[in-house]
Amino acid sequence: MADHNKNEVVQKKLKQTHPGQNPGSDKKSTELHKHSAVIIQPEIKSTNSSDIPKVLATSNPRVEKEDYKTVSYNKKKKSIITGCGNNIPTVHKFAGVEKKLWLRIGRSLPNTTPADLLEYMQAKTNDDKFECTQIESKSKHPVFKVGAPLEYKDILYQPDFWPKNIQVSRFRFQNFFRKHSVS
Repeated sequence: MADHNKNEVVQKKLKQTHPGQNPGSDKKSTELHKHSAVIIQPEIKSTNSSDIPKVLATSNPRVEKEDYKTVSYNKKKKSIITGCGNNIPTVHKFAGVEKKLWLRIGRSLPNTTPADLLEYMQAKTNDDKFECTQIESKSKHPVFKVGAPLEYKDILYQPDFWPKNIQVSRFRFQNFFRKHSVS
């Protein structure tokens, strides 16, 4: 009953705003011309979500066009090759450097030194190929930049490898140089 009264009010408004046009007199649907969209409002008898009124058409020319162009482009890939030939250091003094994993180690005790961290890592891995430098930090806890062979990546990202409460993350060179650049 309330829907029927609502439809009558809408029809009266449409007759006032659009004289000479018949907005539709059947009880099943009423066409509304509002904001350049045609909305069909059926008489709702159930609470099913499929009975909700939907926008069927629009007079907006931008929306009516279905030939939108999607902007897509492929970034040009950098062609980087990595040599895999044999190094002959006795004849040629030109050779590649082993790829490293760089970590940021934080929240250690205030009196921790880079030598302490290197000693800990060498004892845990039985390897001495690690580099460690202390970097400036705003906190009272020292922060270290650690370089390690890439083969230790899985081991170094394990929480069991590190003492309790030590923070380990990838060292981000971009952030480091942005903060420490000479202006």
